Amino acid sequence: MTNPEHLEILEQGVEAWNKWRDENDEIIPNLSKADLSKADLFGANLREADLSGANLGAAYLHAANLREAYISGAHLSKAHLIGANLSKAHLFGAHLSGANLSGAHLRGADLSAADLSEADLSGAKLHAANLREADLIRTHLHGAHLIGANLIGANLSEADLSAANLSKADLSTAILVGTNLTEADLTDSRIYGISAWDLVLDKTIQTGLIITEGNNPPVTVNDIEVAQFIYFMLENKKIRRVIDALTSKAVLILGRFTEKRKEILDALRDKLSEMDYLPIIFDFEKPTDRDFTETVLTLACLSKFVIIDLTDPKCSPHEATLTIPNLKIPFLPIIQEGQREYAMFRDLKNYQWLCEGKTYRDKNDLIQNIKKLTDAAETKYLDLRDKKDNTSSGFTPL
Repeated sequence: MTNPEHLEILEQGVEAWNKWRDENDEIIPNLSKADLSKADLFGANLREADLSGANLGAAYLHAANLREAYISGAHLSKAHLIGANLSKAHLFGAHLSGANLSGAHLRGADLSAADLSEADLSGAKLHAANLREADLIRTHLHGAHLIGANLIGANLSEADLSAANLSKADLSTAILVGTNLTEADLTDSRIYGISAWDLVLDKTIQTGLIITEGNNPPVTVNDIEVAQFIYFMLENKKIRRVIDALTSKAVLILGRFTEKRKEILDALRDKLSEMDYLPIIFDFEKPTDRDFTETVLTLACLSKFVIIDLTDPKCSPHEATLTIPNLKIPFLPIIQEGQREYAMFRDLKNYQWLCEGKTYRDKNDLIQNIKKLTDAAETKYLDLRDKKDNTSSGFTPL
């Protein structure tokens, strides 16, 4: 319950309150369940204050300092919190519908299960904030900083996320129906299990979208609208018969996923995206409870061709031996100058769908000459298709 003395001081005005806070910085104010719905708290120092269960509906909290405050379950509907400091504040289950939090500092704040529907969070700093299962329906998040935020299970239907930074955010199982993602940055965000319909994706950055669960090795794509389908294909073996619908664009990239090597593969992925391909990267270097063999075969089956980097190989020999003999699609081996292919790779050169290997000096050289790579793969693809079309069924007329 509210400490009557603390509430009485607050009712004397912000100046008296802040002076008392300065003189008694060892005291944690207890304003739990207080009715502050009509309070003018402009610039009030509420750092670490206990506001759990307080009614702050329509309260004026512009530029208030609520850093690390306990505000769980508080009623803040239509409250004015413009530019307020709520960093690491405990706002679990808080009622913030229609509140004005534009430009507010919410870094690391716990907003899980909070009602933020139709609230204004434009330009808010939400780095690493916990918004798990939050209600963000029709919320204004234009230009918001959501880097590394936890948005698992959040409802973002009709929310405005235009120009928002969602890089490395976890959007697993989130609902995005009619969501505006114009010019938003989704780089390296996790989108496993999302429900995405009628998205606005004009100039949206969609690099490295992770479509697998956290315990599994990351499979990344660069298109949120096809992510659900690709994951569906990975998890449903019988659906693989429809892979022809994807083979006009999908390119599987295999290689070594150390920090240095992944930089080159990521650059290759980004350039292929610019060329209107659908690059898919599967990182084999992390722990998993999945079957590597099944996954790489499925991804290869989805692809028009496969680029396999044999530089500093670790998993590459297994991947090549697994896929090249079993799939009649173009395989394009590349290797950095100064390296030699592993000894047993020469045994695979008898397969006619294996393209001539290409060497590159560095990342820039690879990207500058990528058209030569794709042209070689496309030529091999057409050659293989023509041969398949002309192959006899092996049956003779009765």
